[in-house]
Amino acid sequence: MMYLCLDTSGSYLNIAVCRGGEVLAGLSREAGSGHSEILTNELGSLLKGHDLKLSDIGLLAVATGPGSFTGLRVGIAFVKGLAAGLKLPTISLNTLDAMACSQESKEEYLSPMLDAKKKEIYTALYKMENGHPVRKSEYLSIAPDKWIDMLPEDALLFGSGEANYRELFRSSIKKIHRDENFLPSGRILKGMAGSAYRLYQEGQAVDPNQLDAFYVRPADAIIKK
Repeated sequence: MMYLCLDTSGSYLNIAVCRGGEVLAGLSREAGSGHSEILTNELGSLLKGHDLKLSDIGLLAVATGPGSFTGLRVGIAFVKGLAAGLKLPTISLNTLDAMACSQESKEEYLSPMLDAKKKEIYTALYKMENGHPVRKSEYLSIAPDKWIDMLPEDALLFGSGEANYRELFRSSIKKIHRDENFLPSGRILKGMAGSAYRLYQEGQAVDPNQLDAFYVRPADAIIKK
């Protein structure tokens, strides 16, 4: 069965058509905050370029957070609409989990990072066990300098949080590693494919109406109430 994975949680639009945990066709391009303007055309071009049709898809997976509040809503609404029209089940992907699954790291610890604005990052700590990342902390929204103090030595940092606070991490006296090419590399596509496949095998597919954003911290609209 082929399945479609979508991520609009950050500044990059990530789309992958997958089977059995592998990416058959994918794209990763910088979109800023304009996911809604390009998503439909980019998906159509990807499918057409690989001689695929939406009717070939049997499952939809979408990154539901953490990430940009607006970006997450764009992706979730899009997948809900597709799922309703095609009558397909859906998978909710945690963005940080998918990022961690994209790495084939020799380092023992991983810290995927998303820019959370307000001088914070979304992150969690993962430990590689038998070649797979296992989460060892809660999902956090935290100041990057505070997170450095909590990290174990030799942790690998990557994602938009690493990119936006790169100078801070470069100047740290703690021995840490950085994957500075993570965003443009499109490696997250592999992580999305593997995460969605594992969750489907575990029976985690849900009705699209059950999809909802996972913010870690409350949205601004909620905070202001």
